[in-house]
Amino acid sequence: MITTRENSHIPVAYQNGRHRAEKDPSRLRPLRKKVKCPGERPICSFCQRLGQACEYKAVETFSPQEIQNQISGINDRIDTLENKMDQILQTLRVSQVGASVPNTIQPQSITPAQEQRISEPSNSEDQELLRAGQLYQTWCHNQPVRMFRQEDFLDTLKHRDTELQLAVKMLTYRFPPGQISADKNAALCLLSASCRKLVTDRIYDGKIRLSTLQTLCLLSMISFSEGYVMQAGLDLDMANYFASGLPLGSSLGDPFEYSLCIQAISLLQSLQGSIPDVAKPANIQGTLQSANHLLEFINYRAERFSLPREPSMQTEPNDNQGILTYMSQAAKVWHLARAYAAMRIGPDSPPPWNPQSDYALVNLRNLELDCRFPLVYRFATNNFGEVPPEELQQRRDYWGPWIFIQFIHAAIPTLLNHPFLLSLRLKNFRHMIPQTFMYQSFDLISKHTAWTICYLDLLEQQQFEITDPTIAHAVVIVATIHLQHSFVEDSVLRTKAQRGYDKCMRFLDHMGSNWPVVFTMTQKLRKLQDSITTVPAISGGSGDNQRSWSIDAQLLWEILIYEKSGHDNSSSDKSMYDDIITSDTEHSEQDMGGGFAIVGSAGISGHKGSLREISAYAPQDKDPYETLGNLATPSGNRPRMQESIAAAWILQASMFMSGRDPCPAAKPDAHRISSPSLGVPRLLDLGMQAKLLLSPSAFFPVTAYRSKMHIQDITVFSYDANYRYGTYSMSHGRLAKGHKSLVVKIRSNDGFEGWAETAPLGSDYLPSSFTGELAAIQELGPQLLGLDPRSPAAIDDVMDRAMMGAYAAKAVIDMACWDILGKSLGLPTAILFGGYLTERPRAFSVIGIRETEAAVTQAKDEFGKGATTMQLKAGDNPLADAQRVRAIRAALPDHVVLWVDANGGWTLDEALSFARTIGQEIAIGVEQPCRTLHDCAEFGRRTGLPITLDESIVTLADLFEAHAAGITGVNIKPSRVGGLTKARLIRDAAVALDMVINCDDTWGSALTTVQNVLLATTTPSHRLRAVDLFCEWTEPLIADIPRMEEDGRITPSTEPGNGYTAIVMDTLGEPLAYITSK
Repeated sequence: MITTRENSHIPVAYQNGRHRAEKDPSRLRPLRKKVKCPGERPICSFCQRLGQACEYKAVETFSPQEIQNQISGINDRIDTLENKMDQILQTLRVSQVGASVPNTIQPQSITPAQEQRISEPSNSEDQELLRAGQLYQTWCHNQPVRMFRQEDFLDTLKHRDTELQLAVKMLTYRFPPGQISADKNAALCLLSASCRKLVTDRIYDGKIRLSTLQTLCLLSMISFSEGYVMQAGLDLDMANYFASGLPLGSSLGDPFEYSLCIQAISLLQSLQGSIPDVAKPANIQGTLQSANHLLEFINYRAERFSLPREPSMQTEPNDNQGILTYMSQAAKVWHLARAYAAMRIGPDSPPPWNPQSDYALVNLRNLELDCRFPLVYRFATNNFGEVPPEELQQRRDYWGPWIFIQFIHAAIPTLLNHPFLLSLRLKNFRHMIPQTFMYQSFDLISKHTAWTICYLDLLEQQQFEITDPTIAHAVVIVATIHLQHSFVEDSVLRTKAQRGYDKCMRFLDHMGSNWPVVFTMTQKLRKLQDSITTVPAISGGSGDNQRSWSIDAQLLWEILIYEKSGHDNSSSDKSMYDDIITSDTEHSEQDMGGGFAIVGSAGISGHKGSLREISAYAPQDKDPYETLGNLATPSGNRPRMQESIAAAWILQASMFMSGRDPCPAAKPDAHRISSPSLGVPRLLDLGMQAKLLLSPSAFFPVTAYRSKMHIQDITVFSYDANYRYGTYSMSHGRLAKGHKSLVVKIRSNDGFEGWAETAPLGSDYLPSSFTGELAAIQELGPQLLGLDPRSPAAIDDVMDRAMMGAYAAKAVIDMACWDILGKSLGLPTAILFGGYLTERPRAFSVIGIRETEAAVTQAKDEFGKGATTMQLKAGDNPLADAQRVRAIRAALPDHVVLWVDANGGWTLDEALSFARTIGQEIAIGVEQPCRTLHDCAEFGRRTGLPITLDESIVTLADLFEAHAAGITGVNIKPSRVGGLTKARLIRDAAVALDMVINCDDTWGSALTTVQNVLLATTTPSHRLRAVDLFCEWTEPLIADIPRMEEDGRITPSTEPGNGYTAIVMDTLGEPLAYITSK
């Protein structure tokens, strides 16, 4: 046979068979395997297709006697297993006599019979499961994670997957808190083995469900509480891995509970996620960034799946939902603090006060959290000590997170300023430690350890049980500091420390009786205490014997690292390894705290680089002294010292920053001084120096000063600041005819009055409102009575410690204090604020969003009044915005300065559309084009247009981040940043960074105008673009102030204070609030 190309690839045998089949069709049969009838009823598709009858297996029948015999056999096997279990339990009881808290959940195997009994619950087990669900709702819900829909949790628990039921049982076996029994230990072992086997089967079978992720989260919490850090990390990492494997926008099971699960994974990663333990010192920023970005992806998913509101809570207060959000944010900062404690420090690491140090970076994140923390969840607004204990127990889902936040808020600065951790960072420092830093670090640990002891007293008073080991570790950190101070020579500090240490140990002993991880922490603390020994006395140069102590520094470091403090072998978690060999290099640790007498010194005063026999105060002060190590601090007559020192530094800083003579008799624009020998530092450096020198902690460990002059009362007024041209329009259709303005009058006992104004631009502009800021003033006011209003920096510090957020409320108080300071010295506040660097600032007009023709008409009218600088509102339709801007630009002369303000109203795509439409022939700056800094910077990078930021700049850190991203300008609003004190700091930094500056505010009229002018006139003219004069487009005017002149500029007032003369009381009417101590 001839083979052709068509069939040359077919085997010859098959070709022969094919030809035979073609000759005899009966030989042709399908090429597939024989398949038996599957026996589907009533008929299978296979037999139906082949036209054959189905074959069914004969049904096996049993007689009643045979069935009874089978049941009897099962009962006999169950009885046998129960007898064996009793023997095992008896053995455990005998072997564990005398053990306080055993490690309960060891890896166990489970027999098929045990698995069958667990997987087939009886009625009694249903009741047990219901009881476990009730305990979970009481003791575990929101403490610290929220996992389930609470409205039907008890009803649905019995229908959930078995492994999840077992995990809930395991987690609730320790509740209510108390001594764990041997029976529960054995039951926990069986439950753990069965639960993990079920989870493993699901993973290997590829049947992962929402319950799998929920179970892994619960198992991670259980393992960590037992001290098995590696097992807990494995469980959490698996949950994270499976959650991150899902496509974005998808979910498992119930979308609501899936979002809760994502949030729980994120929170647990922050609280107990592992910190890399590297042998070599790492780059500080790189290490912290790794720890910070460790949660980046899962946190991104957590933000996408933000907590929805349950249907049952639609008409109820949503306190729990909000407090969980801030608890999650606090946990993220706590994760960074844990990384700080575990970091190995290299020889080239910068000292803690360096802005690039790990200390500064973590402290920055903590301060940012402090700034954004709402008033409603702060200690001052929650009377925890006055709530009945029964009510606290009923609302554990709220008070548990609240207590967690309070402890963590105190623990983060305590850990950052822990003397041992600071000593590691100063080990290679070869200069004297700054005296100010020593005082500040000691002041911080003193205050925050005192807060922790206060919380422990409240918990004991209210009999509120703590179930979160994270809080226990916060107490452990405080205990180590008290242990250090228990050996100082100062009897007052020593007695206080000994009492604090005893209180911490009582709390830890009680909590450790129920939680093995806390028990281990407590045992390590006692071991640390026992390691303290006296070092032989060394004779000093003066002949006195200096007694000192030694301590196990390696053990102390392990205690401060969360994941190492809770299990015995802390050098590395080996709980999951079997055949492991430890090399000798594992313990080649860095030198621990070289040159630092850890025990027996206050704070870091025992470090070799600390100042010796140097006083912090002038020698003419003859009052008794308190000592911090070798640094002397006077305990009496602090008001007189503060008054003179603060005034001296204010005047000295003003002279250096303005280059002018601050003498009241001199004119503001005369008598410049020069100091060629000293030079004039950059404004940024001087601004920071002035801020530091004026801060209360720079001189004394107190937060408020009391002197002859003090705040006697505070009065709050209000009036409607209306838009003069009808309706004010901004992006997103935000319209207003005006806004209510808050006016504050602060009066001193000497009769000086300070006035200031703030007006939130509606609740849809910033997280601020008229009612909220008024309430904040009413809360802050009583805490300021008796303080010296001539110390705005001290007042600012007191307000920041008392309340997070409430920037407008703090701002109006701060600005009124500056007004009193100027009046009391007989000087314009501008002299104290930096001097007249721009004698006649240029004003800008605002052109709102309106039809193109109307906008052009308004712009021409403003130009006719003398305005040569205009802000053009935009942010709705980018095409219409561009056409309107082009028309205004064409209607005005070229020397008129224009820029566009979108108030964050555009998306990045819309902003780019605006830039393409406006064209390259018009070079115009853009203010806050998008909501986020990233989008604004990206817009500027793509278009080349200069970008000014407004709403995105709240703190000094925001400014630095913006400048690094390529932003060239900033619009500074005192009401947005917290007052003139903070606005000046941001302004000076912006000048040093060569950024363009606008001086503006949210809303207001006369007093807002003079406050803006005060900031503008003390800004260098080459950096100032323009100032917003609200008095030109709002009414009525409540004070006599300077107005815009024909050339579009304003001449500031030389009157003492902020720059106004008389207040029109008839416009203000009756006060809204009056705060006085009488």
